[in-house]
Amino acid sequence: MNTNLDWSKALTEGTAEYNNLIAGMDKGAKALLELQEAGVPVIWRTFHETDGGWFWWSKGGSENFKKLWRIMYDRYTNYWGLNNLIWICGYSGEVTNG
Repeated sequence: MNTNLDWSKALTEGTAEYNNLIAGMDKGAKALLELQEAGVPVIWRTFHETDGGWFWWSKGGSENFKKLWRIMYDRYTNYWGLNNLIWICGYSGEVTNG
């Protein structure tokens, strides 16, 4: 993932950046779906270490991080129907503004 992400485009449905983001999420969802079908629960701690600023997801500020989290949650639970995930959020409210 490009660390100089244009957050407004990446979080806007229909843009190439958004479609790329969703494609990456969908890759992970396919593997998680296999685990669900095998009856395996997953502790899902995605977008970890948000306040460090060294990962792409921690560089867009707190509002963008919350939008990103909601997009993934919605995609995985409502689109993919994943119900084997135990969602863990390491968000501290202090996301770095890249």
